[in-house]
Amino acid sequence: MHKLLLPKEFDWKFYTSHYRDLKEAGIKTHEQAINHYLKYGKKEGRQIYPTQQTLPKYYLSICITIQNEGPYLQEWIEFHKLVGVEHFYIYDNNSTDNTKQILQPYINDQIVTYTPWPENTNPQLTSYSHWLKTFKQDTFWIAIIDADEFLFGVKENDLKKILTKYEMFP
Repeated sequence: MHKLLLPKEFDWKFYTSHYRDLKEAGIKTHEQAINHYLKYGKKEGRQIYPTQQTLPKYYLSICITIQNEGPYLQEWIEFHKLVGVEHFYIYDNNSTDNTKQILQPYINDQIVTYTPWPENTNPQLTSYSHWLKTFKQDTFWIAIIDADEFLFGVKENDLKKILTKYEMFP
């Protein structure tokens, strides 16, 4: 009966892999995916098949504009990797310290996208605007923070687990 209510495009494997909260709820069969979609997913407007713009490269990224933060960058990046950040967009506003040298291994491993940003007037605003125009399709969630700020959950260490609860609210 419920197969009549199901759109023919319904891709249950995509549906269960695209939404992390479904994995966490133990939904891993065709029948479970159909039941979930008909009961909740349809009302929530969940996507049921992949499109060209469906899957970003990263789930959680950080965008930051820095200047002479070299001594703190490795600790900052490693901390955020531990809590689930997958990628960093770093705009370097005329650093004169060893910032690029510190970042080079992360750049080589494609964990950091490094952009020299010599803008003197409002470098944060212009770099964030550049990020929106250039990279926004690459990540599901973006945090725009400063180098002296650290993201963490109060009850849960994995930020991805926290964010999955909000996926249906774009």
